[in-house]
Amino acid sequence: MTEGFLFGSQIAAAGVRVLLGLVLAVRLLSAEKPDGKRMIAVLAGAAGLTALLSAAGVSDFYHMIAETAWMAVCASRFLGADFRMSLFVGIFYELAVFFLQFLSAA
Repeated sequence: MTEGFLFGSQIAAAGVRVLLGLVLAVRLLSAEKPDGKRMIAVLAGAAGLTALLSAAGVSDFYHMIAETAWMAVCASRFLGADFRMSLFVGIFYELAVFFLQFLSAA
């Protein structure tokens, strides 16, 4: 039961992180705002990616890399942003999120 709750909370947290990362990319890169169908596809992809990585038992470092790559791909495909700039924003956003998680756990 506890494992299921942790699994669901990891998926929800990844969805929120990716959603906020794309909002940040829209604001910083002056990209076009996505519609609802695209955002559902982004959230479903993030949930699937997190489920796959959690089931494989990889560390948080690989979660961060995969989420950053997913955000960059989605920002370039769905928002029309430059891939390199969206990767840059995604890397520093994920670093800040995981640094804040580290500080809050200490």
